[in-house]
Amino acid sequence: MRQKFNRTIKFFIVLVILLILGGYNLFNYLKAGEFGLLNLDVRGDFTDLVSPTSGELIKGDKVVGNFHSDFPNLGVILVRFYNQDRDSNDTLAFRLKESGQKDWYYQANYKTDQFLPHQAFPFGFPIIVNSADKYYDFELESLNGATGSGILIDYQKPVFVAKSSFTRGALLKNKQLLSYFVINKFVNVFGDADTRTNTFFSFLPFIIYLLYLLTEGISFQILTSVAIAFAYWDIFYLQSSHDLLYISVIFLWALISKRFRFESKIAASFALTFLIITPLLIIAKQDDLAEKSAIWAYLFLCIAVIQQIYELKKKPKKILSLKSFYKNITNVKVAPDSFLRKVPPIVYILLDIFASAALINSTINNIHRVFEQYKAYFPTNFVSLFIKGTWFAFVASFIILYLVFYFSKKSKGIWPKVAIFSLSAYLIFGFFLGKTTNFVGDIKIFSLSIPETSEAWVDVVIYGKNFKNLPFTGKVYIDGIEQCVISWTDNTITFRTNPETTKTGMITVVTTQNKKSNSLDFKYDFK
Repeated sequence: MRQKFNRTIKFFIVLVILLILGGYNLFNYLKAGEFGLLNLDVRGDFTDLVSPTSGELIKGDKVVGNFHSDFPNLGVILVRFYNQDRDSNDTLAFRLKESGQKDWYYQANYKTDQFLPHQAFPFGFPIIVNSADKYYDFELESLNGATGSGILIDYQKPVFVAKSSFTRGALLKNKQLLSYFVINKFVNVFGDADTRTNTFFSFLPFIIYLLYLLTEGISFQILTSVAIAFAYWDIFYLQSSHDLLYISVIFLWALISKRFRFESKIAASFALTFLIITPLLIIAKQDDLAEKSAIWAYLFLCIAVIQQIYELKKKPKKILSLKSFYKNITNVKVAPDSFLRKVPPIVYILLDIFASAALINSTINNIHRVFEQYKAYFPTNFVSLFIKGTWFAFVASFIILYLVFYFSKKSKGIWPKVAIFSLSAYLIFGFFLGKTTNFVGDIKIFSLSIPETSEAWVDVVIYGKNFKNLPFTGKVYIDGIEQCVISWTDNTITFRTNPETTKTGMITVVTTQNKKSNSLDFKYDFK
């Protein structure tokens, strides 16, 4: 009894330590994210800015921003800059006004030598108490910028932050204001997708250890599947790398190996699997995915080496061999004293049904979403383009799903099979179809109103996608020569031919962020 009590205390202490570490990691992230304790933020990205260049701001260049203020007491706008890690001798004029107003509410000049690389600089102004639910414009103008000493807008998110400030005294005196602030602060912080992601990874070691405790009495398949699933999730779904994910999986594998006495060859087999996947991804021109797969191969190889050294020194007698591992990979067992045995079977059946229905619905919605993306992006023939772009994804998905169905035959009961199949369908279709819509953010020229002309001065309309609406700052080039733009919308650009600058050649659109479109032939026969 005493031994069981001491064991419980030990588990509780480890959980508390992991919970504290998770809170500490989250606090550091929020602190680095410039959320501020008594602030409510509106965060903007590069789509909310209009800049004449993606490079240095030269004298006379203006950066214009617009945002909707959700909260009262607007008092600071932070803008992220990059000085190319050298001193900048420019002076920026900062201006702010409510949208639609003629006069600027506030103006001030700032020396750029105080701007730090990749850091947000605060432009403060007298607090606007009634700023809630209003639109505001701000402007940054270079007064002395020159090539080699100018400043750049840094397009790391968030590009700018509009902060509304509250005082401790005002919050403590007004319970209604305090309630408003607390609710909006929570939404403000955790409404951000990056914050939610980092929160999950901050507490992932705690979650893993809790899962480890709850699955006591269950054979190795569940925890092993979780560890490998995290690795594949990182390779094929996560857009960025997270050190805490690597640490958490290593931690989980250590717990698994301790409980089930895994042979080192098991980790080595997974290392070999990731090693085989790596060149296949390189052949498929998925270099980023291949790099992640190589990292996981290296991590599991290191785990295998450490386990092998332990086996050589300690010579443990009872270990789960590689052969036994794969022989029993689908044979999940639950101990008689496990708390899962006490749950009525109908509960598991209902969970399987609801989970399967939700996953199937999500899979259908994902397929429909991809179809709608093709429909919204391409003006004509989107059905044939959808079939042409996704046929390989569907074929690959069905082949893998067949293999999943074949290997899941050994699992007992119909509903576990349905749940496994539904989860596999959701993940597989989500991955393969997601790779077919990389075009969505591309700048694309579809056609020209006049592909050739012999007139001196004529307006040519470029039809396409993702040019961005006014106020535009992009440019139209024919073989590198800039053309005179007359009008600009997200889907059309009109330029006027000029005998001095227009020649026969390839038309290309270049946006503010220096993103280039495809090119189309244009024939100009004026003589």
